[in-house]
Amino acid sequence: MTKGIALRRRLVIAVMVTLLACGGYGAYTFRVDEIRVTGLRTLDARRVINTSGLKGGERLLLIRLSLVARRVARIPAVSSVTAERSFPQTVVIRVRERAPVARLGDPSNLSVDLEGRIFASPFSSLLPLVEGWRGTVNPGAALDQKSVSVLAAFAEFPQDIRRRAARIIVGPPMTLVLNDGTEIRFGYHSDLERKAAIAHAVLAAEGGREIAYVDVRSLGVPVSRRRDPPTPAPTPQPTTAPPAPAAPPTTKPAPAPTPSPA
Repeated sequence: MTKGIALRRRLVIAVMVTLLACGGYGAYTFRVDEIRVTGLRTLDARRVINTSGLKGGERLLLIRLSLVARRVARIPAVSSVTAERSFPQTVVIRVRERAPVARLGDPSNLSVDLEGRIFASPFSSLLPLVEGWRGTVNPGAALDQKSVSVLAAFAEFPQDIRRRAARIIVGPPMTLVLNDGTEIRFGYHSDLERKAAIAHAVLAAEGGREIAYVDVRSLGVPVSRRRDPPTPAPTPQPTTAPPAPAAPPTTKPAPAPTPSPA
């Protein structure tokens, strides 16, 4: 019995020594030869790699992957990131970028996502402008909570309204201005999704007529007003030339008297 226990101990020690030896060998043998970045849509892979702090030739097993992920997460346009080893010589950085839902006024390339985070986006010119928000105009900063709640509700609006939106005025009162100038007046920040659905139904019932505004502040009594027809321009009166001045009367000279014969 004692001999069996001793044998097992020797086997365990031998396995541990082997693993340690292999680990030590791997720690000094496996080196980073490739850094792969996935999930990018607008970001440059070189920027991600430079921010990660990784360099070729580092020992793969000694890299702190959590530190790599934290560094990349500092890029304002990054929503989440993970880093992992892929033996024998690769580090894979998986990035999920933020999805812009609205743009800020100045600078014009700054956008904001549903979490209210500000970041630069090449698609900002295609997004509705959000107005009335509070915060610092810096990439990586966040909007105020009221604006974030409005943007979260806007993301649930009917697709046609989101597609036509030109300006989101946070308020209160909150107002959504469509690209044809139609205003949707929401009032206070309550039941915004339901109010948007009612406004969408009102616009659909109007059948493409020009609407000045849809007021859904009262859920039970939505009010809409059609846009006044343009006032026709006054018809110019024909202009007549003033009459030409009358020509002065002409007189013929009296005939010379005929001399009488002497």
